[in-house]
Amino acid sequence: MTTDAQFVRSSFDAIASQGDQFTDRFFQHFFEAAPQVHSLFPSDMTQLKNSLWSTIGLVAKNADNLSALSGQFADMGTNHAGYGVKPEYYAVFCETLVATFAEFSGTEWNNEFEGAWTRVFDSVTQMMFRGIAKKAA
Repeated sequence: MTTDAQFVRSSFDAIASQGDQFTDRFFQHFFEAAPQVHSLFPSDMTQLKNSLWSTIGLVAKNADNLSALSGQFADMGTNHAGYGVKPEYYAVFCETLVATFAEFSGTEWNNEFEGAWTRVFDSVTQMMFRGIAKKAA
């Protein structure tokens, strides 16, 4: 039986060389889906796009042991709260990431890939929420 981690890694590996195109398309979709967040982002998105792609790669590499990254993602949540990111933005962010993976994966994409990425991003989001809660405390 294929695990979520295997689905995540194989789908990431299949498009790993397309990071620039992926992040461009992702942010295009994200800003269309949530125009209210656009003001939270810098005008030059180069560094942020590179950081996002690196983080997605880190998630894919560690998908079978995300708990090892819980401190890092909690800190990321704390930082994002400081930038003005609201908890309700996370769902659309994750949905847009999954949809962009589906777009880039083409005919290889299926319900198993979608479910695996959704569950993995949900786990990351929960870790980030712990950081948000810590900042609010």
